[in-house]
Order: sequence, then C-alpha cells, then structure tokens
Amino acid sequence: MCRKAHPFFSPETIPGSHLNQPIRFLHIPKTAGSTFDECLFILYWLDYLLGRRFTFTGKPVEDARRYHRLTPATRRRLVICTGHAPRRTGLAVIDAMPTVSLLRDPIERVKSFCQHVSEGKSPAIYRRDAAQVFDLDAFLASGRMQLANFQTRMLLGDEAYRQPADTHPALVEKAVAMLEKDLACFGLTEDFDRSLLLFRQVLGWDQLPLYRTRNSRNPQALLNFEPRHLQHIEALNRVDIAVYERARAEYYRRLEQLQPQLDEDLVLLRAALERPGPIFTVIDIARAAKKKLLALRREEGN
Repeated sequence: MCRKAHPFFSPETIPGSHLNQPIRFLHIPKTAGSTFDECLFILYWLDYLLGRRFTFTGKPVEDARRYHRLTPATRRRLVICTGHAPRRTGLAVIDAMPTVSLLRDPIERVKSFCQHVSEGKSPAIYRRDAAQVFDLDAFLASGRMQLANFQTRMLLGDEAYRQPADTHPALVEKAVAMLEKDLACFGLTEDFDRSLLLFRQVLGWDQLPLYRTRNSRNPQALLNFEPRHLQHIEALNRVDIAVYERARAEYYRRLEQLQPQLDEDLVLLRAALERPGPIFTVIDIARAAKKKLLALRREEGN
C-alpha cells in the first residue's frame, strides 16, 4: 500500500486511481533532471508502458499541438508529466497535477548549461567542431533566456516563457510564493538524495527512489570560468539568486519537520544505491531496443 502523503502536500485531493500519486515534474534544465527522470521511470514504469505519460520538449507550440491530438480519455488518464515547460502551460489537466521540481544554485546551473552546450549536446545552439574553440564570452552575451533568471522564468512564465513585467523584489516574492504554496514539493540539486526522500514523504511513494547519474559533463573538455565570466553570470541571475537563497532556507526548514525518519530513509537509500540490482540493466536494454526501432523506422522512411 502507498504510504500516506505528508500533510504539507498542498492539494487537498488528488485525482486518479494509480498506486502512486499523479505527478508533474517541472524539469528546469541542468538541475539533475535527467537523473530524476530515470528515477521516475522506475517508480512509474507501468504508466510509462501504458502511455499514461506526457513529455514536454521545450517547444511550447509543438507540445500544445501534440497534447491536443490526444483523446479526452487519454488526457484524463495521464498520471505522469515530465520535460521542459513552464509551471503554467495553459493545458488544464497538466497544470492541475501535483508538481515537484529541483532548483540549483543559479551560478552553478548556468555554468553547467554552458558546459553542456560547449560539448555539442544542444546542436541547435552549437555544433562542436574539434578545430573550433567555444567562445564563452560571446555565448554569455548571446541573450539566450536560459542564461538569465531561467529558474524564475520557469516558475512564473506563461506557456511561451514570458514572465511578468515586475520589479526585481516582486518577481522574487512571486517565485517564492509559487514554490511554497503552489508546488507540492521542491528539492535542491546540491542535496539530491534527501530531496528525493522529501518527494517520497510528500507524495507517498512506497518504494525507495533509485537512480543513476545521467547526462554528466565531459571531464576532458571542461570550460574555464574566469572571474569576469562568473561576474557576468551573477549579473544575469540576480533574481534567481535571491529566489534560491529563500528557497534553500525553506527546503531545510521542511527537512527538519521530517526528522528522524528522513535520516533512517537516507541510510536505506544509499545502501540500495550501492547494490541497485538488475533494474538498470533492464532499462539499458529497453533504451537500446527503442533506439534501434527508431533507426529502422527512419531507414524505412528514406
């Protein structure tokens, strides 16, 4: 039986009849979301297999069209939603889902995003060439919205990531209120294990949230962030930095409410992570089979 959800879970009722609570993961880029995605796959594997999942791609117009192509019955059966999209998508079923998210120190998040792009992992932004040196100064000055207060934009922005035209203090207060009152729960990338256990307590998962680290940086191609780069990143993220400081304090306040159960669960989780069993082998086989199937379909289409 699913464990009882913790009382500071915000919605009073949760629609659906699944063993786990319905959930939306608000995936802010470069906050260990790929790692958490695999954790969710283990917890919600049946929903994944039965098509009770919707995944955002970060392209609002295309995502909305794909959602509206679903039948009304399929929309009502959705149990899990993941991917890159703002908190408010304009899609009623998804916006009503209990939502969790991970925040990260804004400077570290932007550094990680720059590293990710420099490795050619976002070819629409930058294609890595062995003979080309990634120009970090030019990239930070490019005006890309992922570089500037993007965590706040994900929390407060509309379906096209447009955030309210408010003052700095007003944006901070609105973002903090969103975290504290609208989201079911939020965690910190820097305290990942305990964040997962906090999610477990709040959403009532009966299993330990197992995971592997995914989408790691290439240690052979690390960017060198000079003081001027860090100053530039800080200047671009003053709202996010203020929001993160407030959110971090609230996060640790919530952890204190769950002691000593959380400490006991942490010991169990870390022991389980040392001997995860065959589950990840099964995931890798399934992922390889899916990749092969997609390749065959592309060949048939040519």
